[in-house]
Formats: sequence, structure tokens, C-alpha cells
Amino acid sequence: MKRISWEDSLSLIPLNEMANKSLSDCKYFTLVGDKDGWEKVFYFTGQKRNRFNDILGEGTHWIYVLENKAMPGIYKIGFTKDDIGPQKRSKQVSRSSGVPVEFTVKWAFKCFDGMALEQQIHKKLDYARVNSNREFFAEKFEIIKQTIETLGQNFIKHGN
Repeated sequence: MKRISWEDSLSLIPLNEMANKSLSDCKYFTLVGDKDGWEKVFYFTGQKRNRFNDILGEGTHWIYVLENKAMPGIYKIGFTKDDIGPQKRSKQVSRSSGVPVEFTVKWAFKCFDGMALEQQIHKKLDYARVNSNREFFAEKFEIIKQTIETLGQNFIKHGN
């Protein structure tokens, strides 16, 4: 692991903002003194902030949150690409023989690299997962949406 200056670290995403990363994923660290004379350590994987700003468009991936009246308080969180989109994906999921009523799209978030973002969201919300092999979560919708928006900031364009 390489030590970098605080100034150099400003262009990187800190480890604590990345839900599916551990200390073993870190490439860099920096030390910052606090008011009591102690140094705090900040870790970074090397993933750059605003790395999508130079790419044309607004992303071609979607993180979606589906709900089903037969499962109140449980949401399916997944990702899809523009060619399918959240509405079409909702219909695909609804065709399963074990689904008594159709899923509907509660909310969707457009981004770049939806697969990576989905993994981070699932990791962050793992405590609320209904089944470890499924993408269903028993958590308040507001918390799910806030989690997606917060983690999603590293997967969208910023500025102009």
C-alpha cells in the first residue's frame, strides 16, 4: 500500500464510501492530523471520483426497485440495461410461475456500471436480505432509495 498526500487523495473515492470493498482492496492511504494531535488514516482503492464525466451520455444502466402487493415491505433490487429497461424487466420477473401478482417499478436510478453499483447496494443492505440467494430486501423504501442515491453518486456524471 502506498502513502499519498491529502491533495492526491481528493480525486479518489475513500474506502468507507464503497460498500463491497475491504482493506485488502486498498492501494493507497493518507494520514491527516486532527485537533487533538492524533493522525487519522484514510484508505483508498484507487477508484477515481467523477470517472464518468468524460463519457458521452448519462449511462445505459438502471438500478431498479420493484414492489409486489403480495409481498408488502419487501423490495427486489436489481440492475438492467437500456435495451431492457426497468419496466420490461418488471414484466420479465412477473412471468415466473411463483409470482401471484405482477411486480411494479417503485423507483429507478440511471447510471454507469450498474452491475458494480448493484453489488455495492446489495452488500450495504445485506442485513435486510430476505434470502441470501435472492435480491429481495425487507427494509423501508426510503432507506433503500437513500442507499442507492448515496452509493450511486460514484456511478453518475457530475457537473456539466
